Amino acid sequence: MRAVILLRCSPGKYRKVAREIKNLSEDILVFPILGRWDVFVKTKIDNLNELREILGKIMKIGSIEESETLIEMEV
Repeated sequence: MRAVILLRCSPGKYRKVAREIKNLSEDILVFPILGRWDVFVKTKIDNLNELREILGKIMKIGSIEESETLIEMEV
């Protein structure tokens, strides 16, 4: 299962947030983006509890004003 997490950061903090998320795990793809959101995060997870743990670590970073999580569905 994969999940995408979109983040809106405090002004000027997107690079700091992206760097700190990148250090959380090798299984996380993260990069700054332009548009409504500031940072794109993609991760592979085995279950929703694992996603909850990752989200908890991300939200502890600070400078995140809003997030939206998208979970992959089977086709």
